[in-house]
Parts: sequence; structure tokens; C-alpha cells
Amino acid sequence: MAQLLNSIIGCQNIGSGSAGTANLGFGENSLTSLTSGNCNTAFGINSLKLVTTGCKNTAVGYRALCTHTSQSFNVGIGYKAGFNNNACGNIHLGYKSYQNSSNVYAVNNIFIGNCSGRGGVSGDAVAIGHRALETGSNFDQVTVIGCQAINPGQYSVQIGACTNGTDYINQTLIGDKRRSSGICNIAIGSNPNNNMNSGAKSIAIGTSTTALCNKQIIIGDNIQNSSGDYHIQWGNSTNSVLNCIWPTWAALSDQRDKANIQSLDPRYGIQFIKKLKPKSFYWDYRENYVKKCGFEFGQKDSTLEGSEENYGFIAQEIKETLNELNIKFDALGDKNDNAYKLIYSGFLAPIVSTIQEISKRLDILDIELTQLEIA
Repeated sequence: MAQLLNSIIGCQNIGSGSAGTANLGFGENSLTSLTSGNCNTAFGINSLKLVTTGCKNTAVGYRALCTHTSQSFNVGIGYKAGFNNNACGNIHLGYKSYQNSSNVYAVNNIFIGNCSGRGGVSGDAVAIGHRALETGSNFDQVTVIGCQAINPGQYSVQIGACTNGTDYINQTLIGDKRRSSGICNIAIGSNPNNNMNSGAKSIAIGTSTTALCNKQIIIGDNIQNSSGDYHIQWGNSTNSVLNCIWPTWAALSDQRDKANIQSLDPRYGIQFIKKLKPKSFYWDYRENYVKKCGFEFGQKDSTLEGSEENYGFIAQEIKETLNELNIKFDALGDKNDNAYKLIYSGFLAPIVSTIQEISKRLDILDIELTQLEIA
């Protein structure tokens, strides 16, 4: 009586000794080996051909889930989808999805895309995209999204076309052509130059930006940092950037990376420093009033004034000083009228120049005093 619940359409399908129930077979040799499996659905020639006791499988397409025998809870949709996966709880969507994988016992995976998941997946993997996870050998608990995204290491995430984790574990690669050959790296941004992130436990953010040593943080455009471990760098490949080794900041200052080197104009010395007007102040950002009060940009009523006292200079006053002395000071950013900016490290050279000038004057006074005493 159980067989009455099975539907049979096609030549040589549904096993002759079947005691299974609620099975549907459509196509030549679909479910042809079934003995006691229940709730299976097979559409296509040789779909679920070898299943015997497996239950709740769905196969749609020529030879979809063809090699399954006792496995259950699988979905295979597409030509030879899941053809060589003899495990449970998998979803295969696409032409040859997981077909001919090197591991025939991968469980609880999701493969979406033509030829996806054909590498050495073992379990709990997600691969979405044409040929995603097509190659590799350590695909346990990974997520890969993107055309031809391959070779993720265990516990890794790759998002973007042609990403390649080279089988190293615990990596996050986001961006087309992102490549990495070290453990525990994070790389974000497209990589049209195919640069290899070869450090370990590093963070690289930016187009073609890569960390080449260990425990680095690199942020910017097209930077390849090989300066050593524990560096922080941002900017791009041509401008001056900052590096940090442990807690100490270091500014790039290599003569080989500089041009048009000259002694500092005397006007940047004591003349400039004497005119500076140090101030104390509280921040009261205009943008906060736009976001929180709906004011027009620039309108304020001091209700959002900060609570901490700060010390520094007023950019507009420094600009007036520069105009008086007829000098430029690129540490003052005044190209955007909405927000002047000031690089305080730019005052270091003028301060040193001022100290040197004062020192010279003191030396002269000391000589004059000595001569007076002798006289």
C-alpha cells in the first residue's frame, strides 16, 4: 500500500522493490534504486538514480544527485548538480555545482553558481558565484561570494570576483582580485594590480593596498608596505605618510624621498612664531547643529558646545599672519572654505628655527657681557 503514495513517470524509474512513500520520479532511471527512502523528488534522466534509503532529497536536472544512496536533506538543481557529493544537508544550484569535488562527504553546504564548490569542501561552506570555490583544499566553514573566488582557508570570508586566499585560515578578503598568503588577514578594496598580501595578522584597506609584513595596518591607495612588522601607514604610494612602531609615531623623513631641499626661510622663524596667538577653546561643531537641530550650516546657539577645554591656534589668525609676512604655510589647509585645517606638526621646524635664532642672540649677549666684565 505504501507504494501507492509514489508517483512514477518515465522509463525504469522507482525501484521495483521500493517500500518508500511520498516519492516523485520523472525521467528515465530517476529513483531507480530506491528501496525504502521517503519524500524524494527527482526530475531528470538519472536524477537520484542510486538513492536507496535516503529521504527528503530534491533533484532537478540530468544526473542531479545521481550518486546519492542513503543521504538525506539535499537539493540539486542543474546539470549534474551535486553529482559526486554523498553527504547530507547540501544545496547545489547550477551547472555541475559540486560535481567531481575532491571530497565526496561534505555536509551542510550551500553552492550556488555554475561549477561552484568543486574544490575540497568539508562542511559548513557557502559559495555563491560562477566557479566560486572551484579550487582549494581547506574549505571548512568558509563563505565565498564572487565569480572565480577560490582557495579560502578555514574560517575565512571572501567577497569579490577572483579573490584568492591561497588556503590560509581566518582571512577576510573583500574586493575584486584580493589575494592573500598569510593567516588572520583583513584586506578590503579592489586589487586591479593583483598585489599579494603576504603578511600575517595585518589589515590592508584601499585599492591595491597590501601588507607585506606582520601585524601591520595599511590604509590608502596603492601602498605596498615592506617597512617591517607592527607598522601603521596611510596615504598613498607617493605622498608623505605616517608609520607607527609600537606606541611611538614616526614621520617619514628619508632624504631619498625628498626634493628641492633648502634651509628654512628666516621669516618662518622668530618673526612667525612671535605673531602666533595661542588660545584655549571648546569645540562647538557646526555640523552637529545641522544633524541634531536642523539648523542651516553655520548657525549655532552654543547648546551643543563641548565640555573639554582644548589648546591650540585659530586657523584664520594664522592665515592673517602669513599674509602679513608674505609667506605660505602648507600646514594650514584653507582650500575648503567650510573647514580650515591645521597640521600642528608643521610648527616644529619654525619652533626649532626660532630656538636656534634665540640661542645665537644669547651667545652674542654672553660674549658682549664677558667683554664688558674684562673691560
